[in-house]
Amino acid sequence: MDKLLCLFICTLISLLLKIDATAVHWPSGYSYEWESVEESTGLSMVGKLYISEGEGAVRWDLYGGENTYIVKLKDPKTRGLYYYFPETVGADANKMNCFFSPIPPHITISRFELPNLEGYSKSGMISVNGAQVQEWTLKRNQFGMKMEKSLWINMATKTRGPIPVMGHSTLYVGKSDASLIGAIRQNVMYYNYIPQEPNKNIWDGPNNVECHIAPQELQKLVNDHFKATVGRVIPLAESISEQVSVTGKKYKGLKISSSSQDSALPFPYTDDEVREMAAALPKSFDWRLRGAVTEVKNQMRCGSCWAFGTVGSMEGAYFLKTGILTDMSEQALMDCDWTHDPKDNSTSGGCYGSNPENAFKWIENHGGLPLTVDYGNYREINGRCKLNNIKPVAPIKGYVRVHNNMDAVKVALYHHGPLHCINIHSTRIQYIHSWSVAF
Repeated sequence: MDKLLCLFICTLISLLLKIDATAVHWPSGYSYEWESVEESTGLSMVGKLYISEGEGAVRWDLYGGENTYIVKLKDPKTRGLYYYFPETVGADANKMNCFFSPIPPHITISRFELPNLEGYSKSGMISVNGAQVQEWTLKRNQFGMKMEKSLWINMATKTRGPIPVMGHSTLYVGKSDASLIGAIRQNVMYYNYIPQEPNKNIWDGPNNVECHIAPQELQKLVNDHFKATVGRVIPLAESISEQVSVTGKKYKGLKISSSSQDSALPFPYTDDEVREMAAALPKSFDWRLRGAVTEVKNQMRCGSCWAFGTVGSMEGAYFLKTGILTDMSEQALMDCDWTHDPKDNSTSGGCYGSNPENAFKWIENHGGLPLTVDYGNYREINGRCKLNNIKPVAPIKGYVRVHNNMDAVKVALYHHGPLHCINIHSTRIQYIHSWSVAF
């Protein structure tokens, strides 16, 4: 009898824990602030979300509105994703630009709402800031990989309904245990949840900013950046997807410009000198062991490799000159070094790629680079340029484009420090583009 009673109680508890969670309903309109932190990198993102089923619209303001995404779904004439961000081109600082991406007709507002908890299970109660909150968990496969999600909700509020408190997600990288290579873990805290319809002027976006369709090579990057910063996926419209099927997949944030090569200083060695110097080099050499390289950095899902490569070569060259290893700011380059061509609305800079020549010329013209400790941490966004009252370090005379052969790369690396190197692969030939800093 005792065993049957125990079995009954255990079964009842199990059923209660797996109770259908669809009884948790969010209002048709609400807003909240959030802060997310990616555990492995420590990279954080702060923002505010507004959502309205009636208006068929969602808005995300990142870092107090430095970047704004607005999704409009109600009117076919305006349906799409609008991305507002600042550009600094020369003396024209922080001028707002806007890219527009069409959204396929099958996308609905539910994609952007707080989880409706369908498929979630109750996992227990915990105390957060003195309040008892309910944990809901979900395990599923996404993109062929295992994903686990948890959402903690304050269920005890009678007048305001449920209130989101915090969330956690884990995406296991690898399609099976045998190929598991790691996990991406992210934590989210929710603040200032307001369960009421946002003001209609929220959906207008910044004043006097004209939106235009992003160039073909940027369409996929705009959508990927949206996914990275706000954690939502919008498939490209079919017509756009066809246009970027080739360029979008290969676009990693680097643009090689042959027109700016003339501004580089001449490579200081002849071919004969390179061969002679290369023959005298040690078989192996590692600047990391000599203190010329800062800790590993992560550009995340942003086309900013051009800034990271430039800063890495600057840090190494400055170490060779002074014996001091400094952490210089990639974000400063991303925020302040933009180029914009009004003829075709093409944009270079930030998360949308640029070339090292532009970056080195910007550093030369501005007397060096800010330190990360002065400018602020890397944020994975196209942010506002804020150089006021920040003194740069490491002024340079220019940069040198290293000859495209391995001996020249070895000589430059050994005698002048870490290089900004990019490998570009074609069908049969590998091109090596390398730049060195001149102090």
